[in-house]
Amino acid sequence: MPATRHPNAANCLTKQHKKGRTVRPFSLELLGLNCAGGEVMTRRIRYSLVHLGVSASVVAPVVAVALLVWYPAPLASLEGVGLILLIIAAVDVCLGPLLTSIVASPNKSTRELARDLSVIGFVQLAALMYGVHSTFFARPAFVVYNTDRFDIVTPSELVWDSGAGSGDPEMGRIPLTGPKWVQALPPESAEVRNRFLFQAIGGGPDLKQYPQLYRKWPSEPDVIRSRMKGLDTLAENLEAHERAHLTEVLNKAGLVQGEVSYVPLLGRQRMGIALLRRSDLSLVAAMDITPPY
Repeated sequence: MPATRHPNAANCLTKQHKKGRTVRPFSLELLGLNCAGGEVMTRRIRYSLVHLGVSASVVAPVVAVALLVWYPAPLASLEGVGLILLIIAAVDVCLGPLLTSIVASPNKSTRELARDLSVIGFVQLAALMYGVHSTFFARPAFVVYNTDRFDIVTPSELVWDSGAGSGDPEMGRIPLTGPKWVQALPPESAEVRNRFLFQAIGGGPDLKQYPQLYRKWPSEPDVIRSRMKGLDTLAENLEAHERAHLTEVLNKAGLVQGEVSYVPLLGRQRMGIALLRRSDLSLVAAMDITPPY
């Protein structure tokens, strides 16, 4: 079956004479870059730009919710998901319009083009839903103070053990929005404490993973203050830009170094710090600064 030519192609094809031979610009025609192909390229670009706008309008709110609600700064960086989210967004936004520019041929009927675009849209949506599902169930559900540091705990890491006690149901309820800051207290029973201790030593779950042990922050203020660390030692070990960032945070909160201490904040990828007021132990800020620990 002969190849179908664009209806305006005959008016745009030119002949070039070189050494007595007629040379048709077949390579340009195949690429859609000759005169007739201008309409082809215009169609491809138009469809691609529309697809780009639709993709961006769908992906941007999802990424915003993930970074502002599920992984508030600096938790995305400490958990190592910031780059992953950006890659998912870039692939989902760019790949669809690229495929659209390939399939948006003027030789296709409206039905064929709608079918191809529907397949591309379905693949994009499936990839986006997979990314949303993964980031949602790996989100920080709790930031748990345990002994002398905060640990970021995800829903998949939680362990429900009746032996840990009933606890406060409100504290152990998994939030759908941002993470909840709590304190984990050891079980009252010595037998249960020993069992949990040996489980943790053997590579099992630690106290931070038992929601039944969660209490409102702060539950032991005097103990926490005795384990907090001053900012003077921290500042000596920081780079110049980190010290400047720390100073900016304190100035914004209207505080001086003597009014604030820090507690290490451990994520999946690296460690940061949580700045706390010494007076009431309220959170001033969480920062992506690696402390000496």
